[in-house]
Amino acid sequence: LLNNTILFGSMFVGQRNNTQACVLGSEGPGACPLWFENTGNVKVDVNLSGPVSGLWSTVASTNQDYLSYKVGNGSQSGVSYIEALSQLTYAAFPAANANTTVLKNFSHTDTNDEARFDVNVTVPSSESPGAKTMNLGFTVFHLGSG
Repeated sequence: LLNNTILFGSMFVGQRNNTQACVLGSEGPGACPLWFENTGNVKVDVNLSGPVSGLWSTVASTNQDYLSYKVGNGSQSGVSYIEALSQLTYAAFPAANANTTVLKNFSHTDTNDEARFDVNVTVPSSESPGAKTMNLGFTVFHLGSG
């Protein structure tokens, strides 16, 4: 991971924020997404495991109105995965301990081996103040040498 933390900063009830505007490698504007790079020598699939504990204490992590994700291009020279089989629009996170493929056939070619994992959040109206965190798990599966 070229970036392994998303920091939204202080937010208020009802406020929405996402990582989509961040220019990779420039630290902004705003919160930046997770940034994947396939430094290996094979194409891979990347799976997301549903978080065991959610970001919010008042709504489930699977509630797309308050927490969602999508993947996008992280390379300067082109898309590094099969778009039709990857999650390109905001979707709900999988349930705890469930898995879903977020990047299909992720390339290892040096000029075309990066992807972004964008997150969209909205603070629920009944959420209490305070720091919020969530840990995500990703699993990478070898697809062969192509």
